[in-house]
Amino acid sequence: VHGKVIYPSRGKGDLVLPLHTEKRQSKTRLKYCYAGSLFTGDFAPMLDQVSYFIGKQHGELHVFSYWNKELLSKYPNLNADHVTFHPFMHATSLMKKMNEEMDVAILLNSFLYELPFRYNFSSKLVDYVSAGLPVFFWGPASSGSILWALEHGYDAVVVSEDSAQVANMLSMFLQEEKRFAWANRIRELGVKEFSYEKNHETFINAIMGS
Repeated sequence: VHGKVIYPSRGKGDLVLPLHTEKRQSKTRLKYCYAGSLFTGDFAPMLDQVSYFIGKQHGELHVFSYWNKELLSKYPNLNADHVTFHPFMHATSLMKKMNEEMDVAILLNSFLYELPFRYNFSSKLVDYVSAGLPVFFWGPASSGSILWALEHGYDAVVVSEDSAQVANMLSMFLQEEKRFAWANRIRELGVKEFSYEKNHETFINAIMGS
């Protein structure tokens, strides 16, 4: 089978916001954000582990997702004082809030559903790139988004379920120079890859070549 891959993309005319990597408001607390489902496979227990290590850093976790009390009752680190839940919001508003208030974005891919995630590409990565944030990836190396990051040399990635590796990688985000390097790298990779123009060109070329 021959074909061309079209990744998720920004809409025509959507803004790409400036990079910010300095700590916001309180100089001692990093603000991490996660936007996406908590009901997919092992996402909730994975985010619970991430939240534990963010708490150890005295950081904050901001979750933009649907949730319910029954789900959260199973995960004590998602009920901690450093965690704030926000309702889903329009992508434009979400990107603005992330750009102005957050420091690091979190992207999870499922270990439990590793096989189907080989054919999944997380559209939230487009928003994270547009918001100008460094991205922490966690999931199997075979999953679509993480494979893309690894193939392009982006290394703020954990591909093991080993919590020690997660803790170590999250600790590296405390270094401002690391955050800037990762934010800049993911922006360089994604700003063109996830553009309307790139997808339009890929689509037209595929049609004309068929």
